[in-house]
Amino acid sequence: MTPVFFRSASLSVRLTLSFACATAFLLAASEGSLYWMLSRNVFTQGQQFLSDKLTVLELILARQPGQMEPLREEVQWEAGARRHARYYSRVLDASGNLILETQGMSAIFLQAPFPRPSREGSNASPGALWRPGEEGCYLLGSAFAREGSTGGPLRRLEVAVDTSDGNELLEDYRRN
Repeated sequence: MTPVFFRSASLSVRLTLSFACATAFLLAASEGSLYWMLSRNVFTQGQQFLSDKLTVLELILARQPGQMEPLREEVQWEAGARRHARYYSRVLDASGNLILETQGMSAIFLQAPFPRPSREGSNASPGALWRPGEEGCYLLGSAFAREGSTGGPLRRLEVAVDTSDGNELLEDYRRN
């Protein structure tokens, strides 16, 4: 079932075509696997950053209960001061009422589907990707935490990490 051209071509032409096809296949397979590894790495870094920010907020609530200034510094100032790793965070009470949030978060994340953590004291929920429109992509995560080490009020923490830079990197890689 070989094509007529292939049967009538010389041995050197057939070998050349065979090597060219094998090389094209190997290059395509290696590029695909490199892209997959890069995209996994970008997503994993976003997940780790999200988890770190939730852990920092949990520790502030646990170690400094009732003190709003350290929490305000982390939520409002730290998040707003970053230029390259942009993220937003907020603290809600058990009823869902806003206690504190990064400036501008409500405008962007009004309809955002933050995942609900499974239970108090558990690890943060795995991040969920959310695209609000043509521009922007965010990794959303949440966790429950108590103020103080025992019996303090329950708080819900929500963090959104802007992953647009990682998506641009992947888009450039695809395009090139």
